Amino acid sequence: MPLNLLRMKKVILLWLCAVLAVSLSAQDTAKVYWKNGKLMSIGVQKKGVEQGHWVYYHNNGVKWTEGDYKDGIKVGVWKVWYDDGKLGQEYHADNGPFKSWFQSGRVESQGQFKDGKRDGEWVFYHPNGMLFKRVNYVGDSVHGHVVEYFDGGTSDYIEKPDNIHGHVSEKELHGAVYFEGDYDMGLLEGYARWWNRNGGKDMEGNLVHGLQQGLWKFYDEKGFLGSEGNFENGLQNGTWTYYYENGKVWRKGDYVNGQREGLWKAWYEDGKLQREGAFKNDKENGKWVSYYQNGHIKDQGTFKDGVMEGYWEGWYENGYKKYENNFKNNELNGMSTHYWAESGKMRSQGKYVSNLKNGAWNEYAQNGHILSKGKYSKDLKEGKWVFYNMHEKVVREQNFVHDVPEGAFTEYYDNGVKHTQGAFKNRVRHGKWSSWTPQGKLYYSVIFENGRKVKEIYAADPQKRPF
Repeated sequence: MPLNLLRMKKVILLWLCAVLAVSLSAQDTAKVYWKNGKLMSIGVQKKGVEQGHWVYYHNNGVKWTEGDYKDGIKVGVWKVWYDDGKLGQEYHADNGPFKSWFQSGRVESQGQFKDGKRDGEWVFYHPNGMLFKRVNYVGDSVHGHVVEYFDGGTSDYIEKPDNIHGHVSEKELHGAVYFEGDYDMGLLEGYARWWNRNGGKDMEGNLVHGLQQGLWKFYDEKGFLGSEGNFENGLQNGTWTYYYENGKVWRKGDYVNGQREGLWKAWYEDGKLQREGAFKNDKENGKWVSYYQNGHIKDQGTFKDGVMEGYWEGWYENGYKKYENNFKNNELNGMSTHYWAESGKMRSQGKYVSNLKNGAWNEYAQNGHILSKGKYSKDLKEGKWVFYNMHEKVVREQNFVHDVPEGAFTEYYDNGVKHTQGAFKNRVRHGKWSSWTPQGKLYYSVIFENGRKVKEIYAADPQKRPF
């Protein structure tokens, strides 16, 4: 339906919904006003039913619609204007011609009404003046062969029939073909085709009573076959195959009434298997496995109703184990272990609760030596943490509260001798802080209060203060 015709149908609704002021004269003349005080409509009402000539206005005062009523039903010629005063529509409400224009003044559509319904040939245009489509209507329903065009692309002319003399009177410019198919009383019937702006195919297939039926093919933007499979009563059914641009199969599996069911597989562009697993009611269920292009397993685990559930494990492309995780309802829950790619040795280990680290966690260097250990609570460091060097020597002991340094802090030299000792309060140094030489001799000591030095206790070398 033309956009301007839809706009006309909104007129009465707007009139009823606006906050209005209504006045009736002795001659039953009804006036309705916009909120801004401007006249919205004027006409005659008898017993609440429109009669005779009526005029409607935009809220800027410009005439909107004009025509006649008989017992509340539109009759005769009606006109509709844009809010800048340009004519948008002119039509016979019951029988006769209809014509609409874009705001630019170009024709938008034209045809005939019969008993208030579109009947016979209607022609629609793009805003640039190029033909959009010619459509035959029967009782307000599209019927017969239809070709639709883009508003550009490869342009051509079609012969425009002369309805009076029955021969060609002129030619009409149109763009590249967008669609071609047949309608039966408003529903697509038979084989239909769609194209993209470059002239390449977009999709094609058969329809019965407006529903896709049988083999359908879909193409990518370059016109290469992208997928193909069967429909039954508008729903995908049976085996569907999806393709790469080079024609190799990308993925393949079955549909049952529009939902993926059973085993599905996907391949790399060189034909090597990429992943495989089963669907139930269009959701992943059971074991799924993905592969690297070299054939090594990448990930494997189980799904339940489309979410990860239970034990999952993964590998690096070189074959070393990458991780071991446990899932519950698509969230990490339980023990989790990660490994280094270069050596396959453990990198970290601990527990998750609802995707957050909780409880004891350890991290390790590539040589297998421990680097840190401590506890998490809801993904935040809590309590005492110990950090080590590559030789498993303690280099720092530190207390945390909600992932923030709080309380005791001690650092050590690689030989195990204490380097620095102090405490944090509200994220800053507080209380006594001291430092020692690698031989264990005190060389600096100071008092902090809320991050500020308030007293220097001892300085072996006043030129070398560590903090």
